[in-house]
Amino acid sequence: LDVLGALIAQSARSAVEAATPVQLAEMQAQVETLVATVDDPELSQQNWRILARQFASINNNLVLHLILNGLKTQFVGRLDGLGLEVRLPRQRNIEALQALARGISKRHPETVTSAINDHFVSLRESVQMALLANTPQQPGNHGPAPFTRTNATEESY
Repeated sequence: LDVLGALIAQSARSAVEAATPVQLAEMQAQVETLVATVDDPELSQQNWRILARQFASINNNLVLHLILNGLKTQFVGRLDGLGLEVRLPRQRNIEALQALARGISKRHPETVTSAINDHFVSLRESVQMALLANTPQQPGNHGPAPFTRTNATEESY
């Protein structure tokens, strides 16, 4: 996750520096879509992929594009396999996206990089929290294991 965030941040930095006004407007529109879908984790994830592809496309770097795709596939596949529900803190997510939008509109690569890094720190922390919430109780602890796909029965639905 840290590597994915760092690569997307570097790709975004380069893209903001190299983008045409039309490309900047397209990135800006995609960030607005991200803000609009902040309460839907699945749509948000799809929109982040679109934005990352925009960055890679502007950079015209096929190797970077392939690496990003591989890392995203690995990360998403692992999360899906664990059955975790990862929710980013809403306000923190919006603030990072607003900073990203400001950085793009002002063509300020440091702001863009910082905003993406903030987003991925929040994402990492949210994944860690979801993993902890999904960890079965240890012997000696009281209380049932949290609801997961692996311990659910038909009656649970």
